This record gives sequence, structure tokens and C-alpha cells, in this order.
Amino acid sequence: DTLVHIFIPTKKVRLAKSDITVVVKSRHLRIELSSEETGTSQFQMDKPLQKLVVPDECNWQLDEGGLYLHVELAKKDTSSEGEHWKRVWDGHAQTMAPSAEERKQIKDMARDALRAEAEEGPQVLDASQEEKLKRWKELLPGVNVEWGDTSTDSVQSHREAMLGGYG
Repeated sequence: DTLVHIFIPTKKVRLAKSDITVVVKSRHLRIELSSEETGTSQFQMDKPLQKLVVPDECNWQLDEGGLYLHVELAKKDTSSEGEHWKRVWDGHAQTMAPSAEERKQIKDMARDALRAEAEEGPQVLDASQEEKLKRWKELLPGVNVEWGDTSTDSVQSHREAMLGGYG
């Protein structure tokens, strides 16, 4: 991904563009939200960024009728090694977003799981599962209800095997 997205709620106060200051430098971000309606500052941040951005390609807008500020930072390094940001600025919580390599591994695991499922054929349900499925279908007429394994055990063990215990 070439952009970092930041969403800042405005604490239920609808802001106008005139209420917002966003200054983006190659390694620094300053945001200030202040409401003319309430006469108070809603949010202030002035922090160094963890990685370089391209200021002229960065953008911001108000979403949800002025209830959210959406800032888009254009990453300078979009190579597979440099595109992943563990955090946006100093003091920011570490993100849970997967890196390009992790996204590739997830896609590969999903593809492998679909192939294995196709090779195994349709799933055979026991009587208890059949009864539960029947009840759900009766409770939700017109909704396609199917039985499926939603556990993450096999995905987690595959991920741990691929990451050598670092997952």
C-alpha cells in the first residue's frame, strides 16, 4: 500500500475545513482541530513521523459530515521492505496491519485452504450439526445459512510454522 490512513474522530462536533490545520513535512505531522462552534481545541498533535512521506502527495478531508478527519500520508518508500509502518509517529501504538509479506502469506494460506477444501469434497455433518443447521435455517428464512468451520487453529499453526515461532 502506498498510503497511511489516519482517522481522527471529532468528539461528536461537526467541523468545517476552516476548523482544521494539517501541516505535513517529509518527517513531521502537525494536526489541530478546533471548533468555532464550541470555541475550544478538540485535538492537537505535533509529532515526528516514523518514516518519510511525500508532502505534496498527502491529503486530508472531512468524512461523515465533519465528524471524522481522514488524513492520507503518501509513503516515500513503497518497496516491499520499506512500505510497512509499525507505527505512524513517536508514541503511537504499534499497528496490527500486516506487512506486504504477511499479506502474501495470508493469500497463499487462503488459496491452499480453498484447494484442500475442493479436494476433500463436501463436508459431512454429524446429526447434532445437521439439527443446528436446520434450526438456523428455520429462524432465518430467505437467508442462505451453511455450516462452516470458523476456527483459526489451523491458520494459526500454519502461520507459526511459516514464521518459525515468531508469530
